[in-house]
Amino acid sequence: LLGQNVNSYQDPQNGVDFPNLMARAARIAGILRLGFLTSHPKDVSTRLFEVMAENKNIYKHLHLPLQSGSDKILSAMNRKYTAEHYRGMITEARRLIPNLSLTSDVIVGFSGETEADFQDT
Repeated sequence: LLGQNVNSYQDPQNGVDFPNLMARAARIAGILRLGFLTSHPKDVSTRLFEVMAENKNIYKHLHLPLQSGSDKILSAMNRKYTAEHYRGMITEARRLIPNLSLTSDVIVGFSGETEADFQDT
């Protein structure tokens, strides 16, 4: 499954959210491997990690853009999460999926970024 902020999915008619969509898709006969790109930190949930851990045919890979480790820069980027929230998500994901492969995106040189902001990242 591919899309920007794919984990923001929610069916407006039946309320199925992304973790439930993944769980349902994983049960479809003939689907040997299932993966997704790209997630957004504001919509990642423990339930998504549980679904990944429970289903052998779901890739144990998470692409979760950090973008900055500085809360000041995240706020300037209008991101709705903090660096601490991001770290907590990664800790929870690794607790539930010990063999998790993790990739991320980092933006450096954002307008107003100081050396301290860069070092936070």
